[in-house]
Amino acid sequence: MKRKRSLRFKLLTSYIATMCIPVVIIVAIMPYYFRYYNTKNGTVLTESILNSVAGNIGMYINDLERLTLIPYYNDEFIHALVIRSNGEYEAGTEYGRLVADRTLRNTLRDSFVNTRKDIISTLLLPMDGSVFSSTIDEKMEVKAGFPFKEQFWYRAALEADGRVVFIRPHSQDYFSGTSGKEVFSVARLIKDPFTQRPIAVMIADGDSVIFQKILKEVRLNIRSIITIFDGNSDLIYSTDGISYDTRRQIVKKEPIIGYGDQKFLLLSKGIGGTDWTINVLLSDAEQRAQAMWIYIVGLGLALFGIGITYGLFFFFSRRIVEPFEQMTQSMAEVEAGDLSRRVDIPGDDEIAMLGKNFNKMVEQLGEHIDREYVAVINQRNAEYAALQSQIQPHFLYNTLNNFVGLNRIGDREALERGILD
Repeated sequence: MKRKRSLRFKLLTSYIATMCIPVVIIVAIMPYYFRYYNTKNGTVLTESILNSVAGNIGMYINDLERLTLIPYYNDEFIHALVIRSNGEYEAGTEYGRLVADRTLRNTLRDSFVNTRKDIISTLLLPMDGSVFSSTIDEKMEVKAGFPFKEQFWYRAALEADGRVVFIRPHSQDYFSGTSGKEVFSVARLIKDPFTQRPIAVMIADGDSVIFQKILKEVRLNIRSIITIFDGNSDLIYSTDGISYDTRRQIVKKEPIIGYGDQKFLLLSKGIGGTDWTINVLLSDAEQRAQAMWIYIVGLGLALFGIGITYGLFFFFSRRIVEPFEQMTQSMAEVEAGDLSRRVDIPGDDEIAMLGKNFNKMVEQLGEHIDREYVAVINQRNAEYAALQSQIQPHFLYNTLNNFVGLNRIGDREALERGILD
């Protein structure tokens, strides 16, 4: 109980209240704040990356889309397609057919010269069943008799009625020498600008590897999965194999996506000019692990800081408490009568001043006691001397009176003994 009332205990309590409690509160709150801050910053960073990736993919798709618009930029090209599609080609002269075919081939070839290296080929399919192509590799040839009109992308172009159609990755099986290379395509129904009658279907093929090339540059600080879906919710590309249930959650835009026994945070971004969506799944467990790691580091630093501050507290509190303990001990010895006891407290602060005042008090107390003691002794001596001065004449008178009495009775022997003794 006495220890709880000590100055050291009060200083320790003040130290804990002013230092340890705020540190503990900060350490407890910091991981949650960091997770929120990290998630927010990670979301902003990921959205920036998504914008960049979506922009790159969008530019690539736009290049493909522009290829399907080439017929509308050339009147001779449109005229050749009209001839091919309305029966004039077979009824025309050989020279007229030669000019029409040359126009179609040369225009396709010239338009393909300055395209990206990732654009593999373009196909022009007039309504009369003929085929014109331009490819990046001269060894690529269209397979004879290939049933283009039965292909899903051909039907999709017809249904779009002149609007651009983005075709999910598919096998480029209509060319020989490609070994079924996977491509994604942009297709469009070409219509006569004057009559709006269909005159051809045009498709531009891009290498699906472009997705891998673009997305491999993406670097996130936690595990992530990147997917691309088309407007029909079909998966176009994914950096990891995902299940049907995971695809369904992504399509529904659920904020937290379950993938196996893990959970991922979903961020989505539309690819400009298309109905495609690029999605990034960020590992929730790794985000929590990062927050936990920061918690551990923060706790370690907090404990280290508390240890350092406690060491400093112990050192300085000792310098504060020890002078008081020294004065307490000195007071006990002074109380026991040792007025020679003094304290030695270096410095010129308040505690040192208190020690000096203590020494001065003890010195003054000694001087006061000395003065009082001497005064009492002197008074007693004076009283003794006065008493002595009173006693001596009376004693001499009594003695002489005794001698007189002995002489009167004639007792000479007693008188003689009294005088001699």
